[in-house]
Amino acid sequence: MVLTGYFAQVKKYKEKNLPLINIALVKPDWFKESIENYPDLYPTKEILYEFNYSGNVDNYIKSYSEILAKLNPEKVYRDLDNKIILCYEKPTDFCHRHLVAIWLNQNGFECREFNVSNYLRQPVWGYSFK
Repeated sequence: MVLTGYFAQVKKYKEKNLPLINIALVKPDWFKESIENYPDLYPTKEILYEFNYSGNVDNYIKSYSEILAKLNPEKVYRDLDNKIILCYEKPTDFCHRHLVAIWLNQNGFECREFNVSNYLRQPVWGYSFK
């Protein structure tokens, strides 16, 4: 299973000895530790800029789904299995890691937020990748 989480909770994840994977285009300034990166799941600068400017979730989902469409979900799952992918937002806030989780789940690969059962089993924001 792939887990998702956010940088502010890294200490908790480290206590569980979970391998950490960055999927954010830019890590937080305060995060000085070495961490594995998975650039295939980064949002582009353009996606982030447009979202920060407009706040339009639908456009973000549409643009980010184009990134996911180029990837093989089985390969992504194999690469990230038994690891935790990190981004910025809290579990209740919109974030591209949730889109990754939905995409993996809809393709038959289990992915959920660390310590939050069933949070991402159903598509959030009414979106489906199928």
